[in-house]
Amino acid sequence: PSGLAPPAPACFRRFEQPGARREAAMTLRLIIYAFPLALVLSVRAFRKGSLDRSGAICAVATGTIAMTSSVRFGITLIVFFLGCSKVTRIGSKRKAEIEGGEYAGPGGNRSWLQVLSNAGTATVLALAFTIMRARDAREGVGAWAEGATEQRITLEGPARWGSLVQVAYLCHYACCNADTWASELGVLATRPPRLLTTLKRVHPGTNGGVSTLGLAASVAGGALIGVAYWGAGVLLLPAASSAGGAGAGHEGAPASAERLVLVLGPVAGLFGSLVDSLLGAVFQFSGYCSRRRCVVDRPGPTVAPISGVPLLSNNGVNFVSSLATAVTGAALVVACVPAAQASG
Repeated sequence: PSGLAPPAPACFRRFEQPGARREAAMTLRLIIYAFPLALVLSVRAFRKGSLDRSGAICAVATGTIAMTSSVRFGITLIVFFLGCSKVTRIGSKRKAEIEGGEYAGPGGNRSWLQVLSNAGTATVLALAFTIMRARDAREGVGAWAEGATEQRITLEGPARWGSLVQVAYLCHYACCNADTWASELGVLATRPPRLLTTLKRVHPGTNGGVSTLGLAASVAGGALIGVAYWGAGVLLLPAASSAGGAGAGHEGAPASAERLVLVLGPVAGLFGSLVDSLLGAVFQFSGYCSRRRCVVDRPGPTVAPISGVPLLSNNGVNFVSSLATAVTGAALVVACVPAAQASG
């Protein structure tokens, strides 16, 4: 009849479902909290010299996306960001002597490209997690339909793909944190590092150089991310699981699947740091400049080559190594956890 309103377009009908409406309202609440927090942290980092103007703007965007997708994701990102900012300032005088004109200052003064090389993959994962949450809420799957923001790690039931995204996100930041700690602390070792590909002693600051202190720092850096992710789950998941359902936590899911992050953190940190060092030794140029008396990343008339070819920049190495660690971590969990759950 002509008196009836025409049906709503398909793109709007999805919001007529109760689960979808709750999801939309929850996402809006998270954005209201996430954006101001990301803005405050980015402005603080800009004023302290940890980020330049472009890096601060980029950090607002990546931080807002992470904290909107999951409170747990946001906490992990904040721990990574604040921890790296502190570690970068350790031994600044010694680093200035080693790096010479390449030294960016005690804060690091990171640009938008450096922010994206460390957070780009994780931001895509956070967006994927948000899309999965909206889809499951619309279909009334588990606790997502109840308005929960978090999900337990389990490879059984409807939470499988969301759990793999969580594992990849955790491994990504474990790699990034480990690499930063290894680079910032390893360069302060009393003995020269060894090039990973040849095990020969090289100048401090050489791409692909590893030391005992640097490797230990990478394990510690990855472990911190694992503990932060697990701890955030301890605080957030009881409330989410009380909503009852597989979305927040598959009922009967082994606790070991959630505690797995405590192992994944340090393992992914060490793995990612070694991948970063291998890429740096092979695909980044390192040479010693006799005029400036420091290691440089560009050939020149006064530069004696040490290792590598000028194919990747430091940002490129960081991006590839973190992406590889995220993919490898998720693949290993797929291969290993089902067997552990079946035996448990």
